[in-house]
Amino acid sequence: LALSKPSGWSCTTSVPRPRSCFSVQRITDVLSNLNADRPVAQDSAADHGLVHRLDLETSGVLLAAKSYRCFWRLRLEFCAQEVAKQYILLCHGCLPLGVRQVIKAPLRLVRVPVRDRPRSVRSQAEVCESRGKAATTVVLPMAHLLAASGQAPMTLVVAQPLTGRTHQIRCHLAHIGHALVADTQYGGVATDVCSRPFLHCASMNFVHPAEEDEALRRTVLAQLPHDLRSVLRLLHPADTVSEHFLATVLDG
Repeated sequence: LALSKPSGWSCTTSVPRPRSCFSVQRITDVLSNLNADRPVAQDSAADHGLVHRLDLETSGVLLAAKSYRCFWRLRLEFCAQEVAKQYILLCHGCLPLGVRQVIKAPLRLVRVPVRDRPRSVRSQAEVCESRGKAATTVVLPMAHLLAASGQAPMTLVVAQPLTGRTHQIRCHLAHIGHALVADTQYGGVATDVCSRPFLHCASMNFVHPAEEDEALRRTVLAQLPHDLRSVLRLLHPADTVSEHFLATVLDG
């Protein structure tokens, strides 16, 4: 089962929601109701069939299994790094267009206080050579974009995480000095037109668990959501190459 997750929907599974968070929609509630006759969808130990996760504010492709067999087959693919994921992001600054860059920086997850909420903590990734887990992200800058207000230029990037660490893309881009637009947790700057980190899982390529031939792979696509399209429509391409790619994204 392939879903197009909206921003603001949580992939939290077995952890009960605090009373203050009942306004947050949960993907697992949808799976439980949608597949009421399927045991895996009712099993919190199997994440209600959810095979992987996206951050709360990240939109895009999300895979869920309808059976235990599919669940464990897909989980194995993710663990073996055999699922090809492609994200679209907008970051601060100018990365060289068309120059493929491989970011290899070990990450560890720490708990940090939430600003303005002294008793709350949240997860945050940080680069740590000595105690971090291996993490690799491939980035390909595709367009330079400018805001009419005269803000610093931004780069539209296609990113492929080869590993699946929490906040990997966000932390890696911040690590090389190009934090995601509006990603204030990792040094990005909030803007009037972008209210959440500009990050979208656009495609996922994998072997379907029902296929006997592992050479037969499937690709699931998720269009850029309306809020991120609106952000791009307010920006101007800096050159012809950027103009062509921006048009491709908006038409897709």
